[in-house]
Amino acid sequence: MEPDRPGTKKSPTCPCCGNRLRLRPDQIGSEVMCPKCSATFVVGRKHHQVAATSADNDDAYEPEIPLTPSSIVPVHEMIDVSEAHSGQPQYEADWSVDDLEAEEHHQRPPGIEPDYLALAEAKGLMRTEFVQLPPRWTFFSGVFGFPWQGVNLTRWSAMAFGLSMTGCAFIYTLDLLGILHGKLSGSALMGIPASLVTIGLALVTMSFCAASVLAAIQDTADGHDEVQESTMPDWDQWAFTFISMFSLAAAAGAIGFPLSLIEPIGPAAFLVSTMIFFPILLLSAMESDSFLLPFSPPVLSTLRRYWQGWLLFYLLTTAMLLAWCIPFGAVLTTAPYAAIVVSGPVLAAMMLIYARWLGRLAWQASGAPAAVDERYSESRADEDESSQSKPKQREKKRQRIRIQVPDFDAAANMVSDQPQPTRPRIDFHRRG
Repeated sequence: MEPDRPGTKKSPTCPCCGNRLRLRPDQIGSEVMCPKCSATFVVGRKHHQVAATSADNDDAYEPEIPLTPSSIVPVHEMIDVSEAHSGQPQYEADWSVDDLEAEEHHQRPPGIEPDYLALAEAKGLMRTEFVQLPPRWTFFSGVFGFPWQGVNLTRWSAMAFGLSMTGCAFIYTLDLLGILHGKLSGSALMGIPASLVTIGLALVTMSFCAASVLAAIQDTADGHDEVQESTMPDWDQWAFTFISMFSLAAAAGAIGFPLSLIEPIGPAAFLVSTMIFFPILLLSAMESDSFLLPFSPPVLSTLRRYWQGWLLFYLLTTAMLLAWCIPFGAVLTTAPYAAIVVSGPVLAAMMLIYARWLGRLAWQASGAPAAVDERYSESRADEDESSQSKPKQREKKRQRIRIQVPDFDAAANMVSDQPQPTRPRIDFHRRG
């Protein structure tokens, strides 16, 4: 189809849709089909004759108001049917002009999906934990103030009092027996019951000290920056703990027996051997969970893999021991009771600091992450957040990270009611 040109004969129109058609002269009197509405009619027949023909077509559409060609397609835009099927574009578009506008991002309407974290927290399915940041300096950060931190203050006070009383009772017993002055006195028989009281007091004191030291090592090796009350052994296990640690110290000292036969070294070999091998045997016993056979290949491998940590540990413990022995030996000969009373708190602090160093050594060698401090609850968290204006509280807040995790404790208790082991154990397989 082509648009009408001026001076040409008027083209017939479709009786159904009014579409103007351009036909060849030889098509007059023949049946044609309208490309617009698909109605068939005979060119030159009246409209009422075409109606019966188009009624047979179920798809024929006859508008109520006849459409004019200008209302469908302008006359100057009409193209020939042959051109439409030739594959050439019917309309030309200028793609050099980018007049397309980007569609706005679809945003989900607020309030459709609930806050699942808030719902879980409201139902009591969430718990708040405080993950502590690792210490900046392994053997110095939080070490020298450890004896007076948290529950350790009570332990240190009991240890200091017990050591001072035990030392005074020991000096008094030696004085009664005449060993201190080198001669027997009239009250030598009183030294026998005094010695029994001294031995009992020493057993109780050293048992409590051993339990406190073992708990401090376990807390620090697990990555806790503060003292945990749950790792303290029960009171009926204190004596077993002291006997186990004493046997390890005796075994460590016995290793240096061959060196004691050398005259320049002498008995000092036992002290040096104990200082070197006692921490190795203690960590091996805690890792293997056996004080009878303190052998652990993972602990022995740290002597090669983390030798610089072991070297620094030995240097620090030796310096601390010398810092106490030199003044104590100088004062003991002139004022024994004063030296014993003052040495009680000092020795208690030295034991806890020694445990802190050994625990930090085990923690660094095992590669364990910072542990979760379970003592801080939601109420403590609110107190910390409300006191951020204070410099000290802000510094403590910086050392903890607050996270929320699902509470699986209730489910774990439902699965198994077996009691948890109370014996401390260090895991050196975490580095993998």
